[in-house]
Amino acid sequence: MSDSVALDKVLSREPADAIVLEVMIPQDDGLAICPRLRAAGDEAPVLMFTAKGKPIDRIVGLEMGEDDYLGKPFLPRELVARLTAILRRTQGRVGGQSGKRIAFGPFVLDLAAIIVTREGTPIILSSCDYALLVALAPSTRRPLPVPN
Repeated sequence: MSDSVALDKVLSREPADAIVLEVMIPQDDGLAICPRLRAAGDEAPVLMFTAKGKPIDRIVGLEMGEDDYLGKPFLPRELVARLTAILRRTQGRVGGQSGKRIAFGPFVLDLAAIIVTREGTPIILSSCDYALLVALAPSTRRPLPVPN
């Protein structure tokens, strides 16, 4: 999303499984968005990332309701690993996906077992590929919003 207004529009249409926020975005900063989401009852886990990497910045972010904080620069693989960990911890709480299986064509994505099979045969995926599949599979046959 390009700003907090765009984020609010997307979240009003469909809840998120997880939210990745930059601290310094237009309209509101990420630190102001998280408490607003929590006050509105949104339990989606929030991963905040920013160039502000001082310990006090991380502490304030966590105190504002974020689930994790990632300082820039970071490796994309670390972002995927942190999102995967957050979703693993919260899947039973957010979106009710604990134990859920998503079938599409000959494939089955088993969120509880963290495995993808094709006609019963396990498929080996990288953590990044698996995370993308987890994000996209629930939206089978539905267009997803494109970030600006």
